[in-house]
Amino acid sequence: SFAGGCRRRVGEFSACGHWEGDTVIGAAHKQAIVTLVERKSGFAVLAKVPNKSADLVGRAIEAKLKPLISRVKTLTVDNGKEFADHQAIDQTLGIQTYFADPYCSWQRGSNENFNGLLRQYIPKKRRMETVTDEELTMIENRLNHRPRKRLGFKTPHEVFHASLNRVAPRT
Repeated sequence: SFAGGCRRRVGEFSACGHWEGDTVIGAAHKQAIVTLVERKSGFAVLAKVPNKSADLVGRAIEAKLKPLISRVKTLTVDNGKEFADHQAIDQTLGIQTYFADPYCSWQRGSNENFNGLLRQYIPKKRRMETVTDEELTMIENRLNHRPRKRLGFKTPHEVFHASLNRVAPRT
């Protein structure tokens, strides 16, 4: 058993393909940004949604992960209502979704870390409707090309795309 009663459900994975997801909300809790982070590389994709409904969040996840489907095996999210359509996501993408234990944010540590980096660009007080698609793409590119100490000062983009050439895709 781990601190706080949390059990480790999803351990460290050696191969790329295990993703973590979350939503980041802004001022007034209207719109949100869906953040999806690949666990090993830290490579992330972002999508803006008008609200945190399960349908919109699910469609955003499917749209962002479908082009990367050969590198998507699992998705770990928190227990928020916005992930209620996880079975539809699993069926569409052919993956397995896992849920972190309540109050155990470390089970999605890569995503929590990324959300902190995202907040350097989009502070909590900012209204999400002021974030343009172009700005979101710029932030995604900057963070994916930012060297990380945990990656030996390689970028998430380098590590993720190098894995595309080394590892046989999922069939």
